[in-house]
Amino acid sequence: MKCKIFGLEFKNPVFLASGTFEYGLIFKKVTDKVGAIFTKGITLERRAGNPPPRIYETSCGLINSVGLENPGVAEFCREVLPKMRELRTRIFVNVAGFTPDDFVAIVKEVGNQVDGFELNVSCPNVKRGGVAFGRDPEICAQVMARVREATRLPVIVKLTANFCDPLIVGQRCVAAGAAGI
Repeated sequence: MKCKIFGLEFKNPVFLASGTFEYGLIFKKVTDKVGAIFTKGITLERRAGNPPPRIYETSCGLINSVGLENPGVAEFCREVLPKMRELRTRIFVNVAGFTPDDFVAIVKEVGNQVDGFELNVSCPNVKRGGVAFGRDPEICAQVMARVREATRLPVIVKLTANFCDPLIVGQRCVAAGAAGI
């Protein structure tokens, strides 16, 4: 089941999506079996996230509003990432920024300690930043280009479908250096 994507070989094409499995440390037997894990969103500074309720059931599905709870990039690199590197899977860090400089600073601080990055420009539960980056093809491409200058690792862009055409945004990001969407 090995596969090659983004210039990397994976033991299989099963990836744990960002936010769904935290950092993969609780259920290591599962994490070790997948091809990759994409972390929860990591911001420059620690975020407590939104107050409960964070998940609300509706007649047509769920609405979530976690608010990017995370330890911040410095503590992530110091406390969480060393434990993650013991996992037997590839690691992609989901980068959540409020300015283009945030994305670049996080990628630089994490450096080559991981296999790649996922730019979180799709987060609709954050009042500033996320949605605006993902809605505007030009701004999204500029963020991708700036991050591309900061790392040689694969960079994937997590798009939003909120009030925009993800195909146009995705094409611009690929043209700016994204390895995947």
